[in-house]
Amino acid sequence: MGKTDSPGKRETILVVEDRPEIQILLRNVLELEGYEVEATDDGYEALDWILAGKAVDLILLDLLMPVMPGREFLELLGRMTGSRKIPVVVVTGLANPGEEWPLPPAVVAVVQKPCSPRDLVRFVEKALQQRAGLAAGAAPRFRSLPNGCLDAAIETAIG
Repeated sequence: MGKTDSPGKRETILVVEDRPEIQILLRNVLELEGYEVEATDDGYEALDWILAGKAVDLILLDLLMPVMPGREFLELLGRMTGSRKIPVVVVTGLANPGEEWPLPPAVVAVVQKPCSPRDLVRFVEKALQQRAGLAAGAAPRFRSLPNGCLDAAIETAIG
């Protein structure tokens, strides 16, 4: 059964990640937990998905992507959604992603690569729980997850 309060509906997570092996891992981990997962390697495609009105309950976002960097995606997302807030979990290899550029309120968590699948799921669950508070205008709780074992999990997922 999917992770949701209402039976029959699975929450949709949009993964925006340019590395195919990370996309595969994230999809596999999240689908095993009962989530619906859509993935793209391009911020423009992700924005098109949202503009088309397709369901997105949470975004997992890499910051370092070649076509549209994650920070540009976040700026455009903030302009697009207005009062409709979609929580974002940044999944990045950067040590301190909010140091040089303040992360917008939609970013409810930062998970550093590599991380364990179990910890990733824990952060996804917490971010989805915070979704209601974010939509109501509450300040998100910013958390950071230290390095774990995402690389080993990638080997298992695609190996």
